[in-house]
Amino acid sequence: MIDVDRDEAAFDRVFGSVPPVAPPVGFRDGVMRRVRGDTWSVVEVALALALALPSLAFLAWDFTSEGLDLQNALGNLLTITAVGGDQAFFSVDGVLVIAFALLGLGALVGSHALLRRP
Repeated sequence: MIDVDRDEAAFDRVFGSVPPVAPPVGFRDGVMRRVRGDTWSVVEVALALALALPSLAFLAWDFTSEGLDLQNALGNLLTITAVGGDQAFFSVDGVLVIAFALLGLGALVGSHALLRRP
């Protein structure tokens, strides 16, 4: 038996009593047919490029202009983790985080557009 908190015991009992059920044959193919559709949207590809390309350009510019600073920050972060200091402090550039987030969002929209492609 798994060690479960007292508040979660009833929940665990209910879900533990439900037998696993395999999805019906052809379920995945039916879902992929619905996702793919007949055409892929040019709007999705344009949106993916609009999100990803400026982010990639900014990240490339940031790494070329301030690459040494980023390398030092990464080295400090690795040193802090290796030493295990409790009072560790480091800063993260917010624009860099936003650029990575927009790049990830662009990749998500682009992959969805590629999934829909016939």
